[in-house]
Amino acid sequence: MDIARFRRELEGQFPGGDLYSAPLDSRFDRVIEQVEGMSSTHSLTLLNIAARCLGENEWYLEVGSYRGRSLVGATLDHAHGRFAAIESFREFVDQHPDVSHEIVLRTLASWGVDSRVRFLRGDAFRLLPRGAVPGPVGVYFYDGAHTRLAQWLALAVAEPWLADEALVVIDDTSWPQVDRSTRHYVGGHAGYELIYDLAADQDGNARWRDGVKVYAWRRPKTWRPPSGWPLAWRRFAHLRVHEPALAFAWRTVPRFPRLATAVKRVYFNDSRVSPSGDRSAR
Repeated sequence: MDIARFRRELEGQFPGGDLYSAPLDSRFDRVIEQVEGMSSTHSLTLLNIAARCLGENEWYLEVGSYRGRSLVGATLDHAHGRFAAIESFREFVDQHPDVSHEIVLRTLASWGVDSRVRFLRGDAFRLLPRGAVPGPVGVYFYDGAHTRLAQWLALAVAEPWLADEALVVIDDTSWPQVDRSTRHYVGGHAGYELIYDLAADQDGNARWRDGVKVYAWRRPKTWRPPSGWPLAWRRFAHLRVHEPALAFAWRTVPRFPRLATAVKRVYFNDSRVSPSGDRSAR
């Protein structure tokens, strides 16, 4: 991953290098209008430029695709087919995962990018350790489950697959639990340099939505893959407790609207940037 080039091209897309101003490239306005989702034109600009700066044989990996908006934005006008995405659809308890999956596949096909994307349905914390991506990951965009467990695991399970130099992009970092868990992980693992902290001052900010952090990752000479008890107990808790609970929820909750509201309130606890936003409608 050419990190220096990424920074030049990203800042060159905003007047005066101000990443809070409107991006000069208007291609993504059409994506925002036509594909349901929460990504802004700012985020799509960032992801698209990041994908353009991949090294030879490096992959773009996205975990958490919702309706496919960010994936379309990242792949738009790129000829290479080194894009991978993992989505379980388990977070969206108001819609059956099969329906959500079909929506994403139709979206990718309608934009003509389906042949460039290796789309995997499942839990990233199961699939990544099994080699879900065929090559080194030069860009890693995480917008999956935002529990404290998941945020820590999101970095731990992906780190072994990162290229020696890579970008790690974390969404919704103005949510307190996302910010804390991310800082907890990178504070205890060498190789991460925060290059952009694109904060949001309120929920659903029109520029960077609920905040984005971008890290440059450079593999330390003494690097070893994350392992041991800190990883083991978190994987167990997520896969053996959190995942079965969500599986039960999407089978049960849609039949009980009041229960759905309560589940969302608990799940999105501590996920507000400010009191003005409604995080129950992700």
